[in-house]
Amino acid sequence: MTNKLPKPMTDGIRVVAFLMEDAHIQQITYTIATMVKSHLTDHIDSPTLNMEDMQDAVEHITSATKSITRKIEEANDKLQNTIEQLAQTTQELTEKTMEAMNGNMRAPKVPPATYAAIAQQHLSRMHSDHHQGTYSS
Repeated sequence: MTNKLPKPMTDGIRVVAFLMEDAHIQQITYTIATMVKSHLTDHIDSPTLNMEDMQDAVEHITSATKSITRKIEEANDKLQNTIEQLAQTTQELTEKTMEAMNGNMRAPKVPPATYAAIAQQHLSRMHSDHHQGTYSS
């Protein structure tokens, strides 16, 4: 006695077994993919976070560089103004010194007053006053 099942029923049982095995394999595959994804997410997110940190750092460095450049330009402008003022002052001082030196060179040189020269002037004045009729000593 053979209890043989009809062929369509045996084929149906096989199809169900294959579908159950396929569903089980899909469940295992989903579980493995989920685990791999969770482990990779940390490594995938880490470079993204690092990239954001680097972008923030680049923005801060760029801002600081612009600020430093602006301050250097302001210092250069002030230094240039100071140099121009110093050059102008030096020029004016040189001109005034030259004028003073030229004025001293043109002025007649007066010999130093001696006792004899002062006495001579005093006698001349007395003489001229005497001739005019006024004598003062």
